Order: sequence, then C-alpha cells, then structure tokens
Amino acid sequence: MTLQREINIDDVVVSDERLWKLKEDEVSTLKKSIKEIGLITPIAVQERGNKYLLIGGEHRYTACKQLGFKTIPCNIIPREYDNDEDEDTRLVLMEVDENLVRRTADFIEESFLLNRRKIAYEKLNPGCTGIDKIKDVNKNRNSKNDKKITQDTKAAFSNVKTFVEDTVEKTGLSPAYIRDKVKIGSIIPEYKKDFLQANKISQHTFTRIVKGKKSDEVKKAVDIHLDTLEKMKTTKNKNTLFKKAYNEVKKEIDQIESPIEFAEKLQEVMPKIIEKEENPKTEFSLNEDDLYEINELINTVPNADTLVVLVNGVEIYSKIKK
Repeated sequence: MTLQREINIDDVVVSDERLWKLKEDEVSTLKKSIKEIGLITPIAVQERGNKYLLIGGEHRYTACKQLGFKTIPCNIIPREYDNDEDEDTRLVLMEVDENLVRRTADFIEESFLLNRRKIAYEKLNPGCTGIDKIKDVNKNRNSKNDKKITQDTKAAFSNVKTFVEDTVEKTGLSPAYIRDKVKIGSIIPEYKKDFLQANKISQHTFTRIVKGKKSDEVKKAVDIHLDTLEKMKTTKNKNTLFKKAYNEVKKEIDQIESPIEFAEKLQEVMPKIIEKEENPKTEFSLNEDDLYEINELINTVPNADTLVVLVNGVEIYSKIKK
C-alpha cells in the first residue's frame, strides 16, 4: 500500500541513472504553476536507509527545490524485493511505464524506453521467454537424443506473459510496433540520441538501417551508418541525403543478406550524393539530330565575334574571336 507524507526535501536522493534528462524550460513552467497553486501531484520516492530515492517527478522536485521548499509531499512506494538490485530493476520498469503512458516521447526515445523495459521485464520474469525458447528448440531439433519438452513445462511457461504481451497490455501499442522499436533501441547506442535528434534523422531511416538477419552483422553495419551520418559535411538535410544514398545502393546490394557490405557501399557513395546536391547541374542529352542542327546554326554565323550556344539555359559551346 502506497503511503503519502511530507518529507524533508534534502532527504530526497536523485539517481544518476535516471532515464530522462532534466529540461529547464519544463522546470521554469512548473515553478510558475507551483507559485500560484502549489504542488498538486506528490513526487514518488522509496525509502532507502535514512534517505528517499526519487522514483518519479524529478521536474516537480527540482522546481520545489529551486523555490526553496523545506519539505515536499511524497508518495512512498513500498518494496517488493528484498535485494536492491531486483528492486531497482522493478523501479526502472515503473519509471519506463510512467513515461510511456504519460510523456510525449519521440520515436528514438520511445525505442530506448521499450528496450529498457524489455531488459527489466525479462530480468524480473526469467520464464517470460520460455514459449519462444520451446519453439526454437522444437524447430531446430535434429537429434533423436534430444530430450523432449513436456506438456507440463509448456503449461508452466504459458502462465507467464511474454514481454510483448505485457507491454501491449500496459501501453496499448501493437506487437509489431513494439518489436520494431525494441530492435532500434537495442542496436542504436543511447549516447547517440542527441546527435540523431539534432539532425532530425527519421523513424523511416532508423527502420532501414537496422535491417539484416544476423544481429552481430547488423550492429557492425549500424556503426558504419552512424559514422557516415556523423562525418557528412553538408549544409543540406542529412536525413534526405542519407535516403538518396540508401536508394542508390539498394539497386546493387541486398541489405538483408549483406548489411555490412551495404553500409560500406553507402559510405562510399555518400560524398558523390553530397557533391551532386551541393553543386547541382542541369543534366541533358543530345542526339545526332540535335548536334547536326547546332552545327548548322554555328555555320550560319562564321564571322561572329562572340558565339555562345545554350541548351535549357546551360552553356554548351562558346567561341570568342581573337
């Protein structure tokens, strides 16, 4: 049962492992609101020794701290696990769920959150992947000496929700959406988030670069793709240029079969794409009839001091009489 009480604000401890960075503009907005009407929603904490670990409400806590509050109303979250490691994992799960439901996260933040949720959920529920393991064992069985998995074992595993089942229930997101986001969140390094957000790399681009059959190859390919994005020197939109390079390489290489080769080729092609976009040229082709007519026109003014031939506004021939 959750208790609510007023505690000394200096007794609240904020972990360095918080999922979200503090946003100063949000703190400023909250300070104005709290000055006018007070703190409506208590922060969530858990007692740890003689201190209280912050679980939810860091922006509210920071706003009150900056306003000089001596005490702050708190919901005291009871423990479910005796050891701190499992309890910390449970609290991560709680924080992720709160953020998935209450916050408006962009797709990359959501991908990291869902991946964090998968790690935490499967750590607390080690049997939740049992059904998938059974399917894999049965599918790959190639020896008569392999032990069969009994129906009793299957029944025991079936009582444990998989990560996807539990996440669908908690968030309302579709299974396919959850799997796609977890794949992105598990392969793209979290420390790249700020760079990716600043350069407006789209969800479609992320979905493209994590394609492949073998996860180790996909991770190596993604490292190359991210290196390509970071090294792009251009004034144009990086996401748009990446898409053009991607479509170019797609004509030659099957990314699913060869993700690393695909990524290396894209890195090779990228400078050409940038050059083409930074210095656009009007392209056209002339057939024999065109060239004949141009030559005839030139011959009509053999004594001209200056002769310039333009095609679609582009100079293709010039002559200055000396």
